[in-house]
Amino acid sequence: MAIFAIFITLCTASVQAQVQIRLPYPKFERPSVPDNLTQEAEINDWMAKHYWDKFNFLNTENLKNPELTFPIITNYIGQLNTIPNSMASIYLKETLQKAKTNEEVYDHMANAFNDILGNTRSPYRNDEYLIAVLEDLLSVKNLSETDKNRYELSLTMAKKNRVDSIATNIGFIDTSSKSDSLHSIKAEIILLMFYSPGCHACEIAEARLKQSEIINNWLDSGDLKVLAYAPEANEEDWKKYQSHIPDSWINGYDPDQSVWNQRLYDIQGFPTIYLLDENKRVILKDVGINDVEKYLMQLAMSLPGM
Repeated sequence: MAIFAIFITLCTASVQAQVQIRLPYPKFERPSVPDNLTQEAEINDWMAKHYWDKFNFLNTENLKNPELTFPIITNYIGQLNTIPNSMASIYLKETLQKAKTNEEVYDHMANAFNDILGNTRSPYRNDEYLIAVLEDLLSVKNLSETDKNRYELSLTMAKKNRVDSIATNIGFIDTSSKSDSLHSIKAEIILLMFYSPGCHACEIAEARLKQSEIINNWLDSGDLKVLAYAPEANEEDWKKYQSHIPDSWINGYDPDQSVWNQRLYDIQGFPTIYLLDENKRVILKDVGINDVEKYLMQLAMSLPGM
């Protein structure tokens, strides 16, 4: 039981009493990195592997700690982000295995990971970690049919168009009424933005993209092309909205709504942005404009002559 050094002094003519205030849950403590580790990479790896060493998974009193989800779990995700994805997924699964020693603790932690990693608006969104969590959740015995179906659907969507995979080819009709496809677009980088005409968040994103100096520099050079894709809009609404999309972008809609109805992409809301390379390999999946700008800036700095 954690005891915080908070004392209340009660004074009378002859009596002084000290009252200790106890927290109703154990305090979370990070382990100390061994002194013999000096390189940043090995320190990060050690901490990611040993982050939970002082945490008692058998003690359900830990569930009373309001910080168990934020910031304890989110700090752990941040620690995982300092090491390669392959090792991070292994350590995450090891953590969940330890949590399984107590059903209540496991249920709380696994679902917290699922909510944080799978939320499309979460700054901690990470499909690779999410896949590890969902696979672990699906291994639980006596899982309800409702939970099983929910986790299976989430896992299926998380595995679609993953980073480093080739993006699914999708067809569209452009503003000149011609049929075209994603894979026919020739550019070093392709920014694929799924949008819905009239969507307020889409309008904000469109304005940001129009004002972005780094994105416009790439557009002007011809090395970047933007495909604004309306997957669930009808033709009339799409045509009415065309004036909002810059002429320098490719603007298309899906007349069959196959992308939307067949769930070819994991579109949890609008806008949803992907960044692809010239081979249509996914570089960034479901990210914000800041992430796109950061990547393009780093890429520009790595080019000869920069």
